[in-house]
Amino acid sequence: MMTMIIFLIFLNVLSMLLILMNWITKKNNNNNINKYNIFECGFQPFNSPRITFSLPYFMITLIFLIFDIEITLIFPFIISNNMIEMLYLNPLLLMFIMCLIWGLYIEWMNNALEWINL
Repeated sequence: MMTMIIFLIFLNVLSMLLILMNWITKKNNNNNINKYNIFECGFQPFNSPRITFSLPYFMITLIFLIFDIEITLIFPFIISNNMIEMLYLNPLLLMFIMCLIWGLYIEWMNNALEWINL
């Protein structure tokens, strides 16, 4: 236990030392304003390079991630061949799937799956 505490103290001291060394030895490059301009093959940019992404894209992506993780969590139940474990795990799997179906129903009722309404 004592070696763990010493190790954590050493890591904190080392990280602070490295940050301090970086702060002391950094170069001040605020005088070169062209460094922070956008470079497009030597021409001045015609319009802003920042474009806004639509919110529905991110909403659909989050919903996809939730159901993708669902597949990852259900896969071990499917390939399990031990029937004694399955008698215990089937109700748990059923409750898990019912929670996901309930969440999908709520998303559907709130029009989270519609591209136009968001």
